[in-house]
Amino acid sequence: MPGRILIVDDDDDFRGLLKDVFTQAGHTVTAVNSAHNALGELSQHEFDAVVTDHNMPEMSGEELIKRIRSSEPNIPIILVSGYLNQDLIQNLKNVNTEIFHKPLNVISLLRKTDEKLNMSGK
Repeated sequence: MPGRILIVDDDDDFRGLLKDVFTQAGHTVTAVNSAHNALGELSQHEFDAVVTDHNMPEMSGEELIKRIRSSEPNIPIILVSGYLNQDLIQNLKNVNTEIFHKPLNVISLLRKTDEKLNMSGK
């Protein structure tokens, strides 16, 4: 089921890759390069899911997720990162966040996002 996806990643190439994959799958995609820009988009537009990196300048993916959860407790969020420790993974699971490790299989990421959208009724 196509949805409105917000992609947050400071890596231009990876952000572009994810945008292309989700767009080709029929989703409407907004891609931003920082957590601050993501919060701005979320305050102005509705999204059905968020896919975010963890290691970003100024604000981590974990902090972004906490801020999103304070106003959007049910939006599906998927964190993609190559730099996660067990404590962080547990913290993110406690706030209902799916986790994908880089390098990743983008088809698996797309499937998981679609699954989350279907579960949320989007």
